[in-house]
Amino acid sequence: MKFVVMKNILLFSVACLYFNGLFAQLVDPKESVQNGVNNRANNRIEGGVEKGLDRVESGIGGLFKKKRKKTDSTASDADKIISIQPAGQALQDFYLSLEVESHWLAGHHVNWETGEPDMPESEHGNKTHCSAFAAAACKKKGIYLLCPPEHGQVLLANAQYDWLATSAAVKAGWKPVNGDDRYKQVQTLANEGKIVIAICKNADASLPGHAALVMPKERSVRLISDEGPEVIMAGTHNHNFISLKNGFHSHLPDWPEQEIRFYIYEH
Repeated sequence: MKFVVMKNILLFSVACLYFNGLFAQLVDPKESVQNGVNNRANNRIEGGVEKGLDRVESGIGGLFKKKRKKTDSTASDADKIISIQPAGQALQDFYLSLEVESHWLAGHHVNWETGEPDMPESEHGNKTHCSAFAAAACKKKGIYLLCPPEHGQVLLANAQYDWLATSAAVKAGWKPVNGDDRYKQVQTLANEGKIVIAICKNADASLPGHAALVMPKERSVRLISDEGPEVIMAGTHNHNFISLKNGFHSHLPDWPEQEIRFYIYEH
């Protein structure tokens, strides 16, 4: 009897061990599958985070690249040269043919059209002849700019300044050039062969203003921004080539300036 009981207990223990092993075999695949799913999910999350960080890094890098590109573009634009077109070269040749550096000289009474001294003994009206030179150059091109006999040579630049703002000037073909980039505009126009006058009026009506013509010349945008366009002018000293800043310096209280006006002839 005791033998039978011991045998049954032994069989029961073996059965328990068997079923425990079988249950473990059934549960382990489920856990393995779940672990695999979790691992794949974690991998996806980690991969998504990494991709997101990559996009952020790429975006930041692109932002700096765009900023550098914009800066480089700005620098490139400033160094750009405004070239002379064939018509601009022809205009430059015409201006040089007037020989302003040896005509319309300060301290001499001159024939306003030729710049030659015409009254050596005169001591009156022997000032500078910037406005007379500008009017003479325009007349040789068939363009009217206020001049004798409508107005005498004395204080002519001040009178031209006022006249250019009238409807009579518009009818004659003169139009103002405005805008923050007007220096670049007028140099470009002159280099294309257009006649452009730069002019200022003296705040003291008893003192002369100043006038000059924009001279075609290759100049960088940076230099034009710093010194203004190139001009040809008569004055205390006459110049075939001089910057607006240097040519008008004695008529300006400060630089950058707000006093000079530009007009283009377009008829």
